[in-house]
Amino acid sequence: MKETIFETMHLERLSFIQNLGKSIRIHRLDKKYSLEYLALKTGLDYSHLSKIERGITNPSAFNLFIISSVLEVPVCKLMNDLKC
Repeated sequence: MKETIFETMHLERLSFIQNLGKSIRIHRLDKKYSLEYLALKTGLDYSHLSKIERGITNPSAFNLFIISSVLEVPVCKLMNDLKC
C-alpha cells in the first residue's frame, strides 16, 4: 500500500526533529557544556532541553535561536549538520 503525503511528511518530521536534537547535543558536547549549564544559560527547563536533544519535542523557532546563541552556532549551522 502506498503512503499518503501526510504519512510521508510525518516520518520526515520525526526524522528532522531527531536529527536536530542530535546536532544540538553534538554542539553542546563540543563546547563541553552540561545539559544543566545549557539550561541555566538559555533559561529553558532542563527536562525540555533533554526532550529536544532526544528528538521527543520540537523546539520553537525562538528557543532554537536561544540555544544556537548560547552554543555560539548559527541556526543555519545546526540545520546544515542535517544536510538540508
